[in-house]
Amino acid sequence: QRPEFAEGVRFTSPEVNASLILPEWKGKKKKWRERFWGFGVTNFPLNGRVYFPEEEGPFPLVLMVHGNHSMIDYSDDGYGYLGELFASQGMIVVSVDENFLNGHWSGDFRGKEMPARAWVLLKHLELWHQWNVDPAHPLSGKMDPERIMLVGHSRGGEAVAIAAVFNELPAFPDNALLPFDFNFGIRSVVAIAPTDYRYDRKMYMKNLNYLSIQGSYDADETSFWGMRAFRRLEFTDGEDHIKAGVYIHRANHGQFNTTWG
Repeated sequence: QRPEFAEGVRFTSPEVNASLILPEWKGKKKKWRERFWGFGVTNFPLNGRVYFPEEEGPFPLVLMVHGNHSMIDYSDDGYGYLGELFASQGMIVVSVDENFLNGHWSGDFRGKEMPARAWVLLKHLELWHQWNVDPAHPLSGKMDPERIMLVGHSRGGEAVAIAAVFNELPAFPDNALLPFDFNFGIRSVVAIAPTDYRYDRKMYMKNLNYLSIQGSYDADETSFWGMRAFRRLEFTDGEDHIKAGVYIHRANHGQFNTTWG
C-alpha cells in the first residue's frame, strides 16, 4: 500500500511465503498488521530502493537492511546517502524494505522475527540472481554473482550475519521444514551498531570479510555487540580476508539512518 512500491514501479517482484519461518505472526499482531499493510505472512513483498551505476557492468551487489523502528516511520529511505555513494563507486545497491517486521502499536516480535529478517534478504538475492540469468530481463547480466555484500543496521546488523550463515545451510535450522537452496557469492558483511542476542542461535560466520561499526554515544545498543560476531568469525580457506571493528566517539544509534534522527 506504499505508493513508492505500487504505482510507477519499474520492476515488479514476486511475493514470498514466510509462514514457516515466522510462526509468531498471529493474534492481534496478525489482525492489525494485515489491516495496515494489506498483506500477511504468506505473501511478504520483496520491496527495495535500487541505486544503480551509470556504466555497463557487471557490478557487485550490495543489499542494505534497516533495523527495528516504528513500522509506520519507514526506514528503507534512510540509507540513500550510502546507496548514492556505493553506486558512484560502481556497485548496485538495494535498500531493502522490511518495515513490516518492525514494531509499533501492533506489537514487537521481540527478536523472534530475526530469522525472517535474514531469510527475506536471501530471497531478495534469489530474485536478483533470477533476473541476472534471464536474457529477456533488462537487468540480465548486470550483477556480478560472486561479489555480494550485506550491510545491516541495528537488528539488521544481526540479520546480515544470520543471512550469511543461512546462505550455506540446507534448511531452516529451527525446524528443518523450510528447505534452503541459496549458496550465493556473499563475500562481505557490514554490521552497523548491531544487536547480537535477538536470535537464540549464535552465528559462526566463515571466510568472509567483516566490518562492524559502533558509536560511543549509542543509547540503544550500549555494548559493541558486533565484536562478538567478530570473534566468532573464522578464516579456514587459506585466502586473504579482513575483519575489523571501528568505534566512533560520540556517534549515536540513529545517526546512521537519516530518517531516524
